[in-house]
Formats: sequence, C-alpha cells, structure tokens
Amino acid sequence: MNTAKSSTEAAPSATENPDDHVLTYEELAAIDFEPMGGPPNLMSLPNNEDWAADTMPTIRLAYLTLFKTKRQIIAICRDDPDLQADFLNAVIAVQDRLKAVCETLSTVEMRLLIAGAAAFPEGTADR
Repeated sequence: MNTAKSSTEAAPSATENPDDHVLTYEELAAIDFEPMGGPPNLMSLPNNEDWAADTMPTIRLAYLTLFKTKRQIIAICRDDPDLQADFLNAVIAVQDRLKAVCETLSTVEMRLLIAGAAAFPEGTADR
C-alpha cells in the first residue's frame, strides 16, 4: 500500500478535510492501542438463545416489512396499535444492540490492520 505523494503533486489545501488523510503503511503500523481493562466478560454478550428468541425474529419481521406498502403498514398500525408500538420498540432495541456489535467489530478490524501492518512491514510479506 503506497499512499506517498510524488513531489509533483500539490500540497493539501487549507480547505481539505484532515479526516480524508489516508494513513501510510508506516503510520498505520506506528499506531498503538491498549487492551480493554479487566477480564473479558462473555456473559455481557447475548447468547445464541437470546439472538434466536429476540434479535433474529425482529430482524426477520423488519425485513418482511420492507415488502409492505405504506397502506398495508397503516392498516396493521390501525388494527393493532399495541403491536405497532411493541414492534417499533423491538426494532429500536435491536438497532442499538447491532450498533454496539458494529462498533466492536470496527474496533477489532482496526486493531487487526494496525497489528498486521506492524507484523508485516511493507515489502516484507506477500499480503
């Protein structure tokens, strides 16, 4: 991965977003991180039964809802307002749960990229 700019390229302008900077291999390898404190607590994660009983049914119902027209959904809401409220609350709860999962996976992805860049300096491995 070579992101170095040639001497003929213009310097970044003052209006460029610093968040758009692409890290070089060396910059990535130089990043440090610390492990989370305390022992791992796998009990804080949902188990397979929780996912099967709560999360996955909500995801499946949400997916099926994508294939309903607005009129159909309005009719469902009018027929059973409690069902609509319960389903909406379940969707929000699952969204929150999945956001936390995605944040965890993003953090692990970055740590693996950093460690990989440090373990295999550019040009030393066929990666």
